[in-house]
Amino acid sequence: MRAVSLVSLLMLAGALWLFTWERKAEGGTLVTARTTAINVIVLVKLFHTAPIQVESWIRIIAVAAAVFAAVEIEKWIRFGGRRGEQAIPE
Repeated sequence: MRAVSLVSLLMLAGALWLFTWERKAEGGTLVTARTTAINVIVLVKLFHTAPIQVESWIRIIAVAAAVFAAVEIEKWIRFGGRRGEQAIPE
């Protein structure tokens, strides 16, 4: 139970710290801060599982990179290359 409490506390502290960091950054938006905080939680959960072989990690990273690239290309097309607050539809 101690390990779960420690991981939860560290995950929460890290997510809140990055959320605050992103909000204070130049051009930081609420959307970016929220996304960053959620990704911390997802990554902590990903790494807090059963042991996985290096080859499996390579495949996981390759698929994640491909999905990330596809989503970023789709956003670039949808928003016409605009970035930041200008890209968020009203």
